[in-house]
Amino acid sequence: MHYDKNLIYIFLGLTVIGIFTFKPDLLIGEKTFKIVAVVCAVEFLAGVVLHFTPEAHSASGGLLAPLPTLGYFRVCLVQFRKLMHREPVDVAYNWSSGLFMDRVFAFVFLGGAIPILFGAMFVLEKLTNAGW
Repeated sequence: MHYDKNLIYIFLGLTVIGIFTFKPDLLIGEKTFKIVAVVCAVEFLAGVVLHFTPEAHSASGGLLAPLPTLGYFRVCLVQFRKLMHREPVDVAYNWSSGLFMDRVFAFVFLGGAIPILFGAMFVLEKLTNAGW
């Protein structure tokens, strides 16, 4: 069975976005955040190594994305905590009133996280084409 490596790289690049979508508490808790950070760092290192192989794929830039995406999440979380003086609530299936800022937090994070993924792939492709 043959797997398309590009799809695997893109899927792995969605690590933080996937965790945020299905289990955001893993990104908010300090202990679980550190575990996710280690996973993201390993993916980042794998992306750097793959970039310097003879068969470099532009989609391997997706492996670079989880670490900066996690950093971006942390910046958004710190700002939310300063503004609201509490942790954000998972609003995926929660239609309770009074969660407007939690919804804004979710949209701001996702609105920045997706361009990080595509930007990492774009930059890595440009570097590969430039001979890096």
